Formats: sequence, structure tokens, C-alpha cells
Amino acid sequence: NSGWIPAWGELDIGRNNFVLTPDPGASGASAFLDGTRDWDTYSFDASLNWKDGYFLLLADVINSKTYHTCAFGEGLVRIQKVEDGVTTTLAESRDEHIVYGEDTRAGIRVHDAVIECTWDYKSILETYERSHAGGIGIQTWNPEAGASTLQVSEILVRPYASTSTESIKQEE
Repeated sequence: NSGWIPAWGELDIGRNNFVLTPDPGASGASAFLDGTRDWDTYSFDASLNWKDGYFLLLADVINSKTYHTCAFGEGLVRIQKVEDGVTTTLAESRDEHIVYGEDTRAGIRVHDAVIECTWDYKSILETYERSHAGGIGIQTWNPEAGASTLQVSEILVRPYASTSTESIKQEE
């Protein structure tokens, strides 16, 4: 299963298959990638089959109750901090490009004090309130119980280097 662990809900992983499904009567599901807690500066992108509700890309995961997230809903993105289970919205933006689809591409980048959300690999929202580093995860949620199934077709995580850091290295 490549290290993905469900925090709640069901996780079905197979060859070219990654599906999050809520437990019966529940509104969401969540999974995190084991072994990523010490990660610091990276870009995490996912291609998804997104049909309803919300999906969240998690970064800086310490545990199931402490992380940063880009939360996507149709026409909406929020950067949120979850600390000891308490959610605080740090930034929010409406964007007509964020729509349901079979090949939705979204991402979260974290570096220095920055938390940044991307859509089709383009930055759409950022904040400078990053409080800690950590690993990655994915969540799905829908107010209608049992309706938040999310299929992930691709995950790409890579180290993130800011433009200024790359320029410094090239000049040396």
C-alpha cells in the first residue's frame, strides 16, 4: 500500500487505485502517508476524480489533529490550520475555475512561512502563517453522510525550492 494509512474511513489502494470512502453513516474519510512527518519544504500535487463535496490536501501533518490544509469546494478554496483538532481559516478565495471533474489537479506547497494552494499547477491562494513542518495527507468530506468518495489517480510530491534560493545557488 506504499505507506498510506487511513486516519478514518476506508482506504482502498491497488494498482493505479487510491479511493477514500467514508464509513457507513459518516461524512468523510482521511489518510496520511506514513514516514513523512519530518518533511519540511515541498510541493504536493494530486489528480483526482472529484464529483461532490470537498477534498482537502494536507501538509505539515503531525498527527490526525494537527496539520495545514488547502480545502477545495466547488468555486472555493480555503487555507486552514488544524491544531489539536481546532480548525482556523487563515485565508479564503472564491474561484470559478475550481469545478468538479474527472481529472481535477490541485496542490499544496509549503516552504518557509508560506502555505500555498494551487489549481492546475497555478498558485491561487497563499498565506504567510505556517507554524510547523510535517507530512502529507488527503481528506474528503460531504455534509451528506456516505457521499464523499474520492478517487485519486496520481500523486506527485517533490522538494520545493523558492525562486530566490535557486537564484542564489546559480550565482555561487
